[in-house]
Amino acid sequence: MTEPKRRCVPAIPVFLVTAALGALTGCSGHSDLERGLSRAGGAIHATLDGAERQERRYALPVDGIIDVDVETFSGDVVIRGGRDTKDQALLNVDVLARHGHDRKEEAAASIDRVDVRAEIVRGGDVPRLVVRGSSDHPEAFLHRTQIEIDLPEVRRVRVRTRDGKVHVYENRGGADIHTTDGEVRMFTPWAISEDVTVVNRGADIVIRTFLGTCGTFGGPVPTPALDRVAANGLRFNQFHTTALCSPTRAAMLTGRNHHAVHMGNIPEGASGFPGYDCIIPKEAATVAEILRQYGYSTGAFGKWHVTPAHEQTLTGPFDRWPTGLGFERFYGILSAEASQFEPPMFDQTVPVMPYEGRDDYHMSEDITEKAIAWMRLQRASNPHRPFFTYLATGAMHCPHHVWPEYIERFKGRFDGGWDDLRNEVFRRQLELGVIPEGTVLTPRPPEVPSWEEYPDRYKPVAARLMEVFAGFMAHTDEQVGKLLDAVEEMGETDNTLFIYVTGDNGASAEGTVNGAWSAPSFQNGRPEDPEWLLEHMDDFGSARCENHYNLAWAWALDSPFQWMKQIASHFGGTRNAMAVQWPRRIKDAGALRSNFHHVTDIFPTLLEAAGIEAPSHVNGLAQMPIDGVSMVPVMESSDAPENHVTQYFEMF
Repeated sequence: MTEPKRRCVPAIPVFLVTAALGALTGCSGHSDLERGLSRAGGAIHATLDGAERQERRYALPVDGIIDVDVETFSGDVVIRGGRDTKDQALLNVDVLARHGHDRKEEAAASIDRVDVRAEIVRGGDVPRLVVRGSSDHPEAFLHRTQIEIDLPEVRRVRVRTRDGKVHVYENRGGADIHTTDGEVRMFTPWAISEDVTVVNRGADIVIRTFLGTCGTFGGPVPTPALDRVAANGLRFNQFHTTALCSPTRAAMLTGRNHHAVHMGNIPEGASGFPGYDCIIPKEAATVAEILRQYGYSTGAFGKWHVTPAHEQTLTGPFDRWPTGLGFERFYGILSAEASQFEPPMFDQTVPVMPYEGRDDYHMSEDITEKAIAWMRLQRASNPHRPFFTYLATGAMHCPHHVWPEYIERFKGRFDGGWDDLRNEVFRRQLELGVIPEGTVLTPRPPEVPSWEEYPDRYKPVAARLMEVFAGFMAHTDEQVGKLLDAVEEMGETDNTLFIYVTGDNGASAEGTVNGAWSAPSFQNGRPEDPEWLLEHMDDFGSARCENHYNLAWAWALDSPFQWMKQIASHFGGTRNAMAVQWPRRIKDAGALRSNFHHVTDIFPTLLEAAGIEAPSHVNGLAQMPIDGVSMVPVMESSDAPENHVTQYFEMF
């Protein structure tokens, strides 16, 4: 089952939760709520308040409660209680007009007691949840506050205690709850105490790069942030994607294979065939939605690319935008690609233009800053609430836009061509152990020209395009380093699961044989004349063009495998480097894991890390089977057996 949609801040000095157990007959058996509260450390008191009421009351000690949340099935009533920053008692009561009220009452005077009770009034047939605030302070008005809700409407009661655990008592009977069987059928607890931060850095090209690009896995581009995660955690050299961006993202967020959640293509290429309409079903709730309902703050920053194309309008519908799929905070782009200097950004569902009037704007820097600010806000506002951060840069998808100083770092680095680069990467992979001894480098396919046969006149163009790409990669990794720094500054490194996925498919061969000055040229079947590219080399990396590198560079970077992005039949399109750190649970930092895993495994991994059992129903809908498996056993032990034993790959 799932936890409440809202968590509250601060705590109450005395908190009492009471459940009616005997309905009209006064059954003496213990309910799930009673047993749950007893396990949570509460003292149990049976009381009879006059002849008119029968109730059983549960009191949690003053020092045990941090806050409480009460949610109804309609979502119209939320009752929150907690402690404010001055350590005063605080009770917030939000009541919407549907229940005959339209007010928010808040007081922090001198509250002595707050009661939350489910009780039966003799002569009635419906149990009611009663919330009362009482005080001996002469100026407090909470003793006059009483909110009553029909118990069948109450969906969850959540109590957070000082030991960091959250106890949730859930109404399993839903709207059909009744008491004629002598017991109110409701409430079973679970606990959660971990923070989880997930970072999926990259889109398309580096988000399509296997072991070949990142220096951590043998590539030509130094990636100190990825090095840092690997040194503090683990490298995975058999992690797989779907070979294309939107399908990979949908599979990662839902834990189901991409066709199962209708994302067998990108939204721009959707069709009416089963598995390809690009409309994620509600029966496949995202990991963000589940974590949100279990009390997490959830934020997505950067590239999204899983909203159906016909729903990407300023009038919605918005239920398949990030804010409709579990993310309370979204700042980024909905599209597959965008200019890094002038991207079509959205803040929640509102279009914004943060680059206006600036000559120093870059999307990767912007979304990273927004993600860091959001995480710091979560910690400052509610330090006990865990957070889930999803950062997906527009890099390394074309256009490859980056500041000149990053490009200049790699000047001359690739003058030897793509054949030499592929051999160099292969040697380094063997030295680092990320591919096993005895691995054979696959031959160059006839569709890819050798560097020797490529015209000398255009080799400077090709080398420059690769220099720009490498600078773009270095800049992107630098942003992830800032995110790592922020987590460390908050003191959350040990308790944060940080997953760094280097791409959502293999390196991209979309740039054609000669590369591109403008991506729309090859996207419309009209690749540019290489003479044009030669004349406009100085534009590469700037806002004046939408450059992409030659397809042979993608082949080199996908060493030692064949083929590239979009080709799901070869590992060059589906295998991506990944590093994970979680100091609290990973004990052999710096090690390499070679277990077979797939992007669908991230979903169950996050749930297990958070202590959450995958819910059978979310928002009233039965959920589809989960295809992924948890990677936590592999993280904790190098001897863990293979647990992802079946996987298919198909594209288009």
